[in-house]
Amino acid sequence: MKIIRLQIEGLRKLSAISFDLNPNGLNIIAGDNEAGKSTVSLAVKSLLEGSGIIPADAVQHGKDKAIIIAKTDDGYTFKEIIKPDGTAIVEVLKDDMKKSSPRTFLNELKGKFFDVRQFVNLSSKEKVNYLKKLMNFTEIDSKIEKVKQERLFIGRDIKNIGIKNEPEKVEYISIKELSKKLQIENELLQKENNKERKINKANEVLKKYKNEKIEIEDKIEKTKIILIQLENDLSKKEQQIITGENHISELPQSDIENINKRIKIITNQIEEAEEINIKAKEYQDYIIWKNNYDKLNVDYTKKDQLYKILEKEKYEMLKKHTPDINGLEITDYGLSLNNITDENWSDSQSLEVAAAIGAKFAGRLRTIIVRNGEAFGKKKLKKFAEFCKNQNIQCIIEIVEDNPNAIKGDNVFFIEDGNLYR
Repeated sequence: MKIIRLQIEGLRKLSAISFDLNPNGLNIIAGDNEAGKSTVSLAVKSLLEGSGIIPADAVQHGKDKAIIIAKTDDGYTFKEIIKPDGTAIVEVLKDDMKKSSPRTFLNELKGKFFDVRQFVNLSSKEKVNYLKKLMNFTEIDSKIEKVKQERLFIGRDIKNIGIKNEPEKVEYISIKELSKKLQIENELLQKENNKERKINKANEVLKKYKNEKIEIEDKIEKTKIILIQLENDLSKKEQQIITGENHISELPQSDIENINKRIKIITNQIEEAEEINIKAKEYQDYIIWKNNYDKLNVDYTKKDQLYKILEKEKYEMLKKHTPDINGLEITDYGLSLNNITDENWSDSQSLEVAAAIGAKFAGRLRTIIVRNGEAFGKKKLKKFAEFCKNQNIQCIIEIVEDNPNAIKGDNVFFIEDGNLYR
């Protein structure tokens, strides 16, 4: 779809003009600065994009409205009435029938309407962001940013937990079980000590008997008078000795030595267990750290792979939407043509690339606007006209020129003091 006729009344410097447009190729709007040529572009943009771009003083002073009417090559008529306060009413007609939702229809019709000069004036990064917006890159950029942040946080976690050397693998020893054994042996020792005390006490009594025996024998030697009595006493004491010895032999023997040996062994085992368990804990801490470290590295690798996949996906989308211009590349950082960044392009190169991008994103209405077209020069302007024809694009191009005879052609319109001449 192309615009074949445009009518403008009461809009800025244009009191009342109407003219037929070339549906395929260039439509040159020429004139001096402040002559009113940019109002033609403004009228087309307002009609297609809405009243939000119209300046507050767009309606000529003394008039109650401005009118813009455009006719297309497939029978549509677009009409916009702009009031002095900037509000506007738009109508879309075909075969005398009005569209119920004209603005929605126009939004779908114009596609991603493209102002070439506006694009050229953007910085490198702003150009890329503008294209991303046209390509609906918001979602994939949001995904990429999220993955980058997640990958960054995982990387920080990996850095924070540090690197550990694997220690000797040592199993834990139960000090609690060894302590129970020690307690049992100490209880046995206490019992054995009780036995020992009983034996000692019995030995003391036995010793006393032996001493008494010696005393009696001394008395026998000293006195024979009481020999018989002493012999009887001696016999009794000997019997007591025999009884005591039998009693001692019947008492259970002490096992203190063996118990002390076992206690020493268990005590040594506890001391060794404490040292071993320090190493076992060190190894266990290492295993916990390694599991965490390995998990973080797996997570980081997954995020890194996802990031690269999304970046590749975005690159493919950029590549898909890059206009068919030899040497043109679009990256996250800007545009380049034959390895020359857009910041170093000539004005005509910038306009050519921007127009090509505009053609790529045009909707059913294949119309773009180019301001400052004088940057092309005659030869490049002719080449640009061929490009527009090949791309099936209708281009309304503004050129600053104060000489009406300087530019020749069927589709050249000269504006001077708000009036249009061919």
